[in-house]
Amino acid sequence: MTNKELIKAAAESIGLKFGGAFNPLVDNSDAFMLMVKLGLTVGVIGDDTVTAKAGDVVLFEPLGTDRIAATRRVIVRAAAELRGL
Repeated sequence: MTNKELIKAAAESIGLKFGGAFNPLVDNSDAFMLMVKLGLTVGVIGDDTVTAKAGDVVLFEPLGTDRIAATRRVIVRAAAELRGL
């Protein structure tokens, strides 16, 4: 799935239309809004993995060198998964 597809699915998961300035892959406040509105639980496992969980959906993302970007990405991936993609 491309970044554009992830962002579109994430926007739709909280009732937003795709387009405009919404980009939770790069904007912390957009990612935070997704996390709160979708009721995601986000956490870090050890030194190398971040998780996002909502209901039966549990996703993992390697932290890599940019822990904040990895956290945003797992939140967006979880939103897309909840949207059904």
